[in-house]
Amino acid sequence: MFLIPCLLLIAAAAWAAPATPPVNLAQGCPYALNGQTLPGWTGLVDGVRDSDSAPGCFATADEPGFPKYAVIDLQGDCAISKVIVYNSANGNTRTVSLACSADGNNYKLLRDPDFIFTANNAMALTVSFQPRTARYVRVTFRDTWKGGLGGDGCLFLREVEVYGTRAAPSARPDPFALATNQAPFVTNRAVAVFKRYCLETTGDLRMTVVGDSFTAGADQETHWVKLAADELGKLYPEKHVVLTAVGGEQGALSVGLDWAKDHRGILAPDLIVVAYGTNAALAGASADEFRTKYQALLADLLENTGALIVPVTPLPLMPPETHSTAGYEAIVEQVALASGLPLLRTAAILGKIPGDKSLLYADGNHLSSTGHRAVGNTLADLLH
Repeated sequence: MFLIPCLLLIAAAAWAAPATPPVNLAQGCPYALNGQTLPGWTGLVDGVRDSDSAPGCFATADEPGFPKYAVIDLQGDCAISKVIVYNSANGNTRTVSLACSADGNNYKLLRDPDFIFTANNAMALTVSFQPRTARYVRVTFRDTWKGGLGGDGCLFLREVEVYGTRAAPSARPDPFALATNQAPFVTNRAVAVFKRYCLETTGDLRMTVVGDSFTAGADQETHWVKLAADELGKLYPEKHVVLTAVGGEQGALSVGLDWAKDHRGILAPDLIVVAYGTNAALAGASADEFRTKYQALLADLLENTGALIVPVTPLPLMPPETHSTAGYEAIVEQVALASGLPLLRTAAILGKIPGDKSLLYADGNHLSSTGHRAVGNTLADLLH
Protein backbone atom coordinates (compact mmCIF):
# COMPACT_ATOMS: atom_id res chain seq x y z
CA MET A 1 0.00 0.00 0.00
CA PHE A 2 3.01 2.30 0.36
CA LEU A 3 4.40 1.50 -3.12
CA ILE A 4 2.34 3.97 -5.18
CA PRO A 5 2.90 6.99 -2.88
CA CYS A 6 6.64 6.24 -2.88
CA LEU A 7 6.74 6.08 -6.65
CA LEU A 8 4.86 9.35 -6.85
CA LEU A 9 7.36 11.01 -4.51
CA ILE A 10 10.30 9.74 -6.56
CA ALA A 11 8.70 10.95 -9.80
CA ALA A 12 7.97 14.36 -8.28
CA ALA A 13 11.54 14.68 -7.03
CA ALA A 14 12.91 13.78 -10.47
CA TRP A 15 10.60 16.30 -12.16
CA ALA A 16 11.59 19.03 -9.72
CA ALA A 17 15.36 18.47 -10.08
CA PRO A 18 16.76 21.51 -11.86
CA ALA A 19 18.57 20.95 -15.17
CA THR A 20 22.18 22.04 -15.48
CA PRO A 21 21.96 25.70 -16.54
CA PRO A 22 23.75 26.67 -19.77
CA VAL A 23 27.01 28.53 -19.23
CA ASN A 24 29.34 30.44 -21.53
CA LEU A 25 31.60 27.63 -22.69
CA ALA A 26 33.74 29.78 -24.98
CA GLN A 27 35.34 32.07 -22.40
CA GLY A 28 39.10 31.56 -22.29
CA CYS A 29 39.07 28.88 -24.99
CA PRO A 30 41.68 28.77 -27.79
CA TYR A 31 40.73 29.96 -31.24
CA ALA A 32 42.34 30.06 -34.67
CA LEU A 33 42.02 32.39 -37.66
CA ASN A 34 42.59 31.83 -41.36
CA GLY A 35 44.58 35.05 -41.28
CA GLN A 36 46.13 37.17 -38.55
CA THR A 37 44.85 39.23 -35.68
CA LEU A 38 45.62 42.91 -35.46
CA PRO A 39 48.58 42.88 -33.02
CA GLY A 40 47.25 43.12 -29.48
CA TRP A 41 43.56 42.84 -30.45
CA THR A 42 42.93 39.30 -29.15
CA GLY A 43 39.81 39.60 -26.95
CA LEU A 44 37.44 37.33 -28.89
CA VAL A 45 36.59 35.10 -25.91
CA ASP A 46 38.14 36.90 -22.93
CA GLY A 47 34.83 37.68 -21.20
CA VAL A 48 34.99 41.42 -21.93
CA ARG A 49 31.77 42.55 -23.67
CA ASP A 50 32.09 46.33 -23.60
CA SER A 51 35.56 47.18 -24.93
CA ASP A 52 36.34 48.73 -28.31
CA SER A 53 40.10 48.78 -27.73
CA ALA A 54 42.89 46.22 -27.36
CA PRO A 55 43.23 43.77 -25.76
CA GLY A 56 39.58 43.46 -24.71
CA CYS A 57 38.33 43.83 -28.29
CA PHE A 58 39.13 41.42 -31.13
CA ALA A 59 40.25 42.49 -34.61
CA THR A 60 41.59 40.81 -37.71
CA ALA A 61 44.64 42.28 -39.40
CA ASP A 62 44.08 44.68 -42.30
CA GLU A 63 44.51 41.97 -44.90
CA PRO A 64 42.60 41.74 -48.21
CA GLY A 65 40.50 38.76 -49.16
CA PHE A 66 37.26 37.25 -47.86
CA PRO A 67 35.84 35.29 -46.22
CA LYS A 68 37.77 35.62 -42.98
CA TYR A 69 36.88 33.39 -40.09
CA ALA A 70 37.68 32.50 -36.50
CA VAL A 71 37.16 28.98 -35.11
CA ILE A 72 36.67 28.61 -31.34
CA ASP A 73 37.67 25.28 -29.79
CA LEU A 74 35.37 24.50 -26.84
CA GLN A 75 37.88 21.81 -25.82
CA GLY A 76 35.45 18.92 -25.59
CA ASP A 77 32.05 17.70 -26.75
CA CYS A 78 29.31 20.12 -25.67
CA ALA A 79 25.56 20.48 -26.09
CA ILE A 80 25.24 24.09 -27.29
CA SER A 81 21.98 26.01 -27.65
CA LYS A 82 22.85 29.70 -28.02
CA VAL A 83 25.57 31.91 -29.49
CA ILE A 84 25.88 35.65 -28.86
CA VAL A 85 28.12 37.82 -31.05
CA TYR A 86 28.90 41.32 -29.79
CA ASN A 87 29.78 43.74 -32.56
CA SER A 88 32.16 46.65 -32.01
CA ALA A 89 31.55 50.33 -32.61
CA ASN A 90 34.89 50.47 -34.48
CA GLY A 91 33.14 49.71 -37.76
CA ASN A 92 33.80 47.52 -40.84
CA THR A 93 32.21 44.28 -39.56
CA ARG A 94 29.23 43.61 -41.83
CA THR A 95 27.94 40.13 -42.78
CA VAL A 96 28.52 37.37 -40.23
CA SER A 97 27.79 33.65 -40.55
CA LEU A 98 27.71 31.17 -37.64
CA ALA A 99 28.34 27.42 -37.84
CA CYS A 100 29.30 24.58 -35.51
CA SER A 101 31.08 21.25 -35.88
CA ALA A 102 31.77 18.16 -33.82
CA ASP A 103 34.99 17.24 -35.65
CA GLY A 104 36.39 20.53 -36.97
CA ASN A 105 35.79 19.52 -40.59
CA ASN A 106 32.04 19.21 -41.17
CA TYR A 107 30.14 22.38 -40.22
CA LYS A 108 26.41 23.10 -39.97
CA LEU A 109 24.93 26.59 -40.07
CA LEU A 110 23.45 27.91 -36.84
CA ARG A 111 21.56 30.70 -38.60
CA ASP A 112 20.25 30.96 -42.14
CA PRO A 113 20.41 33.52 -43.66
CA ASP A 114 23.57 35.30 -42.55
CA PHE A 115 23.24 38.33 -40.27
CA ILE A 116 24.21 41.86 -41.31
CA PHE A 117 25.40 44.22 -38.57
CA THR A 118 24.70 47.91 -39.12
CA ALA A 119 27.83 50.03 -39.58
CA ASN A 120 29.60 51.38 -36.48
CA ASN A 121 26.96 49.96 -34.18
CA ALA A 122 27.90 48.12 -30.95
CA MET A 123 24.97 45.68 -31.07
CA ALA A 124 24.60 42.02 -30.09
CA LEU A 125 23.41 39.17 -32.28
CA THR A 126 21.75 36.35 -30.32
CA VAL A 127 21.09 33.04 -32.07
CA SER A 128 19.16 30.38 -30.11
CA PHE A 129 18.47 26.85 -31.35
CA GLN A 130 17.71 23.32 -30.21
CA PRO A 131 20.71 21.80 -28.37
CA ARG A 132 23.21 20.19 -30.68
CA THR A 133 26.54 18.47 -30.09
CA ALA A 134 29.57 20.53 -31.06
CA ARG A 135 33.16 21.14 -30.14
CA TYR A 136 33.96 23.92 -32.62
CA VAL A 137 32.09 27.15 -33.37
CA ARG A 138 33.05 29.12 -36.48
CA VAL A 139 32.38 32.82 -37.00
CA THR A 140 32.75 33.79 -40.66
CA PHE A 141 33.15 37.39 -41.83
CA ARG A 142 31.81 37.70 -45.38
CA ASP A 143 32.61 41.31 -46.21
CA THR A 144 33.29 44.80 -44.84
CA TRP A 145 31.47 48.13 -44.59
CA LYS A 146 34.81 49.91 -45.17
CA GLY A 147 35.81 53.22 -43.64
CA GLY A 148 36.24 51.88 -40.09
CA LEU A 149 39.18 51.90 -37.74
CA GLY A 150 42.51 50.45 -38.91
CA GLY A 151 41.73 49.99 -42.60
CA ASP A 152 38.95 48.32 -44.55
CA GLY A 153 40.23 44.79 -43.82
CA CYS A 154 40.17 45.19 -40.02
CA LEU A 155 37.05 43.45 -38.73
CA PHE A 156 36.12 43.94 -35.07
CA LEU A 157 34.11 42.04 -32.47
CA ARG A 158 33.87 42.77 -28.78
CA GLU A 159 33.14 39.15 -27.79
CA VAL A 160 31.67 35.80 -28.81
CA GLU A 161 29.80 33.69 -26.23
CA VAL A 162 28.67 30.09 -26.72
CA TYR A 163 26.10 28.79 -24.22
CA GLY A 164 25.46 25.16 -23.39
CA THR A 165 26.63 22.30 -21.20
CA ARG A 166 29.63 20.05 -21.38
CA ALA A 167 29.08 16.40 -22.24
CA ALA A 168 30.98 13.48 -20.76
CA PRO A 169 34.72 13.43 -21.51
CA SER A 170 35.26 12.49 -25.14
CA ALA A 171 38.09 10.97 -27.12
CA ARG A 172 40.90 13.34 -27.91
CA PRO A 173 40.06 15.19 -31.16
CA ASP A 174 42.18 15.75 -34.23
CA PRO A 175 44.95 18.12 -33.06
CA PHE A 176 45.09 19.64 -36.56
CA ALA A 177 41.39 20.55 -36.81
CA LEU A 178 42.00 24.27 -36.21
CA ALA A 179 45.19 24.45 -38.25
CA THR A 180 44.52 22.99 -41.68
CA ASN A 181 43.39 26.32 -43.17
CA GLN A 182 46.03 28.49 -41.48
CA ALA A 183 49.17 29.79 -43.14
CA PRO A 184 52.27 27.87 -41.94
CA PHE A 185 53.98 31.08 -40.88
CA VAL A 186 53.36 34.77 -40.29
CA THR A 187 55.94 37.17 -41.63
CA ASN A 188 56.36 40.93 -41.21
CA ARG A 189 58.61 43.86 -42.02
CA ALA A 190 61.17 42.83 -39.39
CA VAL A 191 61.86 39.67 -41.41
CA ALA A 192 62.40 41.69 -44.59
CA VAL A 193 64.83 44.00 -42.77
CA PHE A 194 66.65 40.99 -41.28
CA LYS A 195 67.06 39.39 -44.70
CA ARG A 196 68.42 42.57 -46.23
CA TYR A 197 70.82 43.65 -43.51
CA CYS A 198 71.87 40.29 -42.07
CA LEU A 199 71.26 37.34 -44.35
CA GLU A 200 72.27 39.06 -47.57
CA THR A 201 75.65 40.13 -46.19
CA THR A 202 78.83 38.13 -45.59
CA GLY A 203 79.94 36.80 -42.19
CA ASP A 204 78.53 34.62 -39.44
CA LEU A 205 74.84 34.03 -38.82
CA ARG A 206 74.56 33.37 -35.09
CA MET A 207 71.40 31.35 -34.56
CA THR A 208 70.17 30.34 -31.10
CA VAL A 209 67.18 28.15 -30.30
CA VAL A 210 65.63 28.40 -26.83
CA GLY A 211 63.00 25.80 -26.04
CA ASP A 212 61.71 22.65 -24.38
CA SER A 213 61.52 19.02 -25.54
CA PHE A 214 60.43 20.17 -29.01
CA THR A 215 64.01 21.44 -29.48
CA ALA A 216 65.80 18.46 -27.87
CA GLY A 217 68.69 17.28 -30.07
CA ALA A 218 68.71 20.52 -32.06
CA ASP A 219 72.32 19.91 -33.15
CA GLN A 220 71.53 16.51 -34.72
CA GLU A 221 71.56 16.32 -38.50
CA THR A 222 67.91 15.26 -38.84
CA HIS A 223 66.45 17.74 -36.32
CA TRP A 224 64.22 20.54 -37.61
CA VAL A 225 66.44 23.26 -36.12
CA LYS A 226 69.64 21.84 -37.68
CA LEU A 227 67.85 21.26 -40.99
CA ALA A 228 66.71 24.90 -41.01
CA ALA A 229 70.24 26.09 -40.21
CA ASP A 230 71.69 23.95 -43.01
CA GLU A 231 69.08 25.17 -45.48
CA LEU A 232 69.81 28.80 -44.58
CA GLY A 233 73.48 28.10 -45.29
CA LYS A 234 72.50 26.91 -48.77
CA LEU A 235 70.13 29.79 -49.42
CA TYR A 236 72.73 32.34 -48.27
CA PRO A 237 76.13 30.88 -49.21
CA GLU A 238 77.94 34.00 -47.99
CA LYS A 239 76.81 33.25 -44.43
CA HIS A 240 78.41 30.82 -41.97
CA VAL A 241 75.67 29.56 -39.63
CA VAL A 242 76.72 29.11 -36.00
CA LEU A 243 74.03 27.20 -34.09
CA THR A 244 73.51 27.19 -30.31
CA ALA A 245 70.72 25.38 -28.45
CA VAL A 246 69.48 26.21 -24.95
CA GLY A 247 67.02 24.03 -23.04
CA GLY A 248 66.03 20.81 -24.78
CA GLU A 249 64.38 17.74 -23.26
CA GLN A 250 64.37 19.15 -19.73
CA GLY A 251 63.93 22.73 -20.87
CA ALA A 252 61.45 24.95 -19.08
CA LEU A 253 60.56 28.60 -19.49
CA SER A 254 62.77 29.34 -16.50
CA VAL A 255 65.73 28.13 -18.58
CA GLY A 256 64.88 30.64 -21.27
CA LEU A 257 64.45 33.42 -18.75
CA ASP A 258 67.79 32.62 -17.13
CA TRP A 259 69.47 32.54 -20.53
CA ALA A 260 68.05 35.93 -21.44
CA LYS A 261 69.27 37.41 -18.16
CA ASP A 262 72.73 35.88 -18.53
CA HIS A 263 73.15 37.43 -21.98
CA ARG A 264 72.23 40.97 -21.01
CA GLY A 265 74.94 43.33 -22.13
CA ILE A 266 76.57 40.67 -24.31
CA LEU A 267 76.66 40.87 -28.09
CA ALA A 268 73.39 39.13 -29.00
CA PRO A 269 72.76 36.40 -31.54
CA ASP A 270 71.37 37.45 -34.90
CA LEU A 271 68.41 35.04 -34.77
CA ILE A 272 66.62 33.55 -31.76
CA VAL A 273 64.05 30.80 -32.29
CA VAL A 274 61.76 30.39 -29.25
CA ALA A 275 59.86 27.08 -28.97
CA TYR A 276 57.91 26.48 -25.74
CA GLY A 277 54.56 24.97 -24.83
CA THR A 278 54.99 21.24 -25.46
CA ASN A 279 56.31 20.50 -21.98
CA ALA A 280 53.75 22.83 -20.42
CA ALA A 281 50.99 20.74 -22.00
CA LEU A 282 52.53 17.46 -20.86
CA ALA A 283 52.84 18.79 -17.30
CA GLY A 284 49.34 20.31 -17.29
CA ALA A 285 50.83 23.70 -16.40
CA SER A 286 48.55 26.62 -15.65
CA ALA A 287 47.73 28.50 -18.84
CA ASP A 288 47.85 31.84 -16.98
CA GLU A 289 51.26 31.05 -15.52
CA PHE A 290 52.55 29.94 -18.92
CA ARG A 291 51.31 33.15 -20.53
CA THR A 292 52.94 35.32 -17.84
CA LYS A 293 56.33 33.61 -18.14
CA TYR A 294 56.20 33.46 -21.92
CA GLN A 295 55.42 37.17 -22.15
CA ALA A 296 58.30 37.88 -19.75
CA LEU A 297 60.74 35.88 -21.88
CA LEU A 298 59.82 37.57 -25.14
CA ALA A 299 59.88 41.00 -23.48
CA ASP A 300 63.35 40.30 -22.06
CA LEU A 301 64.68 39.15 -25.42
CA LEU A 302 63.20 42.15 -27.21
CA GLU A 303 64.66 44.58 -24.68
CA ASN A 304 68.09 43.05 -24.25
CA THR A 305 69.06 41.60 -27.64
CA GLY A 306 69.19 42.96 -31.15
CA ALA A 307 68.15 39.63 -32.65
CA LEU A 308 65.24 38.72 -34.87
CA ILE A 309 63.00 36.63 -32.61
CA VAL A 310 60.87 33.90 -34.17
CA PRO A 311 58.37 32.19 -31.81
CA VAL A 312 57.30 28.66 -32.77
CA THR A 313 54.00 27.17 -31.61
CA PRO A 314 54.29 23.90 -29.64
CA LEU A 315 54.22 20.46 -31.20
CA PRO A 316 50.69 18.99 -31.31
CA LEU A 317 50.65 15.80 -29.25
CA MET A 318 49.32 12.67 -30.90
CA PRO A 319 47.39 9.72 -29.40
CA PRO A 320 47.76 7.81 -27.18
CA GLU A 321 48.75 11.00 -25.32
CA THR A 322 45.88 12.48 -23.32
CA HIS A 323 47.20 16.05 -23.24
CA SER A 324 46.58 18.83 -25.74
CA THR A 325 48.77 21.78 -26.71
CA ALA A 326 45.84 23.73 -28.21
CA GLY A 327 45.58 26.25 -25.37
CA TYR A 328 49.33 26.85 -25.33
CA GLU A 329 49.39 27.22 -29.13
CA ALA A 330 46.84 30.01 -28.79
CA ILE A 331 48.90 31.74 -26.09
CA VAL A 332 52.12 31.58 -28.12
CA GLU A 333 50.37 32.98 -31.19
CA GLN A 334 48.56 35.75 -29.33
CA VAL A 335 51.63 36.89 -27.39
CA ALA A 336 53.91 36.69 -30.43
CA LEU A 337 51.65 38.70 -32.70
CA ALA A 338 50.86 41.22 -29.96
CA SER A 339 54.63 41.71 -29.64
CA GLY A 340 54.97 42.37 -33.37
CA LEU A 341 56.97 39.19 -34.04
CA PRO A 342 56.89 36.73 -36.92
CA LEU A 343 55.55 33.27 -36.12
CA LEU A 344 55.98 29.64 -37.15
CA ARG A 345 52.78 27.55 -36.80
CA THR A 346 53.77 23.94 -36.21
CA ALA A 347 50.27 22.46 -36.41
CA ALA A 348 49.57 24.26 -39.69
CA ILE A 349 52.82 22.94 -41.18
CA LEU A 350 52.09 19.34 -40.24
CA GLY A 351 48.38 19.62 -40.99
CA LYS A 352 49.02 20.41 -44.65
CA ILE A 353 50.96 17.18 -45.22
CA PRO A 354 48.55 14.62 -46.74
CA GLY A 355 48.16 11.12 -45.40
CA ASP A 356 48.44 9.49 -42.00
CA LYS A 357 49.65 12.12 -39.50
CA SER A 358 51.08 9.42 -37.23
CA LEU A 359 53.87 8.97 -39.81
CA LEU A 360 55.06 12.47 -38.90
CA TYR A 361 55.81 11.30 -35.36
CA ALA A 362 58.44 9.01 -33.87
CA ASP A 363 56.17 8.85 -30.83
CA GLY A 364 53.37 11.01 -29.43
CA ASN A 365 55.81 13.66 -28.19
CA HIS A 366 58.52 13.74 -30.87
CA LEU A 367 58.64 14.14 -34.64
CA SER A 368 59.83 11.59 -37.16
CA SER A 369 62.40 12.54 -39.80
CA THR A 370 59.54 13.50 -42.15
CA GLY A 371 58.03 15.81 -39.55
CA HIS A 372 61.40 17.36 -38.72
CA ARG A 373 62.06 18.04 -42.39
CA ALA A 374 58.69 19.77 -42.86
CA VAL A 375 59.17 22.11 -39.88
CA GLY A 376 62.82 22.85 -40.70
CA ASN A 377 62.11 23.65 -44.35
CA THR A 378 59.25 25.98 -43.36
CA LEU A 379 61.45 27.90 -40.92
CA ALA A 380 63.95 28.39 -43.75
CA ASP A 381 61.11 29.46 -46.07
CA LEU A 382 60.07 32.12 -43.57
CA LEU A 383 63.54 33.63 -43.78
CA HIS A 384 64.02 33.26 -47.54
